[in-house]
Amino acid sequence: GKNFAALLPAEAARALVSGGFAFELAGSEITFTLPAGATEALLKATDNVAWLSVAAGKVGPEHISLPEGTRVVACKLMELELAALTPEGAKERPGADLAEKITVTVSLEGIDPVKVSAKDLAVYRQRKGGSWEYVGGSVSSDGRNISFRTARSGVYAILDYRQTFADVSSHWAKSDIEVMAKKLIARGVSGDSFAPDAPLTRAQFAAFLVRLLGLEEE
Repeated sequence: GKNFAALLPAEAARALVSGGFAFELAGSEITFTLPAGATEALLKATDNVAWLSVAAGKVGPEHISLPEGTRVVACKLMELELAALTPEGAKERPGADLAEKITVTVSLEGIDPVKVSAKDLAVYRQRKGGSWEYVGGSVSSDGRNISFRTARSGVYAILDYRQTFADVSSHWAKSDIEVMAKKLIARGVSGDSFAPDAPLTRAQFAAFLVRLLGLEEE
C-alpha cells in the first residue's frame, strides 16, 4: 500500500504550469516539490489527463541486492510513483525522464543516530535490471531529513553503504576508490579485492562510463 498519496486536478496543474509555479505536497514523512517543468511532463504522459498522482510507499528489504562485500549499516526503502490519471482511472507514467527534476525530502526517523551518522547517508535508486545507482542527496543541518533531486519514479533507498577492499588499505588512491565504490561507480574484482594497479579493459572502462553518467545498464 501507499504511505503517501495525493491527487492534483489537471486543471489546477495546467494553471501552475502556465504561471511557471512549483508546488509542494507534504506528508508526515515525505515532501515532494514539483517545478513547472516536471508538472508539464506529467500532464503530457497521456492524452486525456484528469488528475496528477504523486505517491510513495514503503518497500521490503528483499529489494536490496548490493555487491558482495557491502555492509549496509542503515537502510530506509521507498517506492516513488509519479503518474497521470485519465477520467476512467487509468494510470500512465511518463515515457522518459521528467523535463525538470523534482525534489524529495524524506524524514530520517527510524534510523538510529547512535549506529549511523547522518552525514554518511546517501540516496540510491534501483535500476530496471535490479542494480543500483547513486543519487546522493543532502542531509538537513539538524540531521532530521535528507533531500534529493530526481526525474524518475522507482524504488529508492537511503543507505549508509560501505565497501572496503583489503588490497587498497595502504594504496595512495584508497580514499578515492572508497568514494567511487560508495557511489557505485567503481566495483571490485571480488568481494574484498579491487586490484587497483591492474590494467583497465575496454569493457571495464565502458561499464565505468555508463555508471558515471547514470545511464541504464543493459
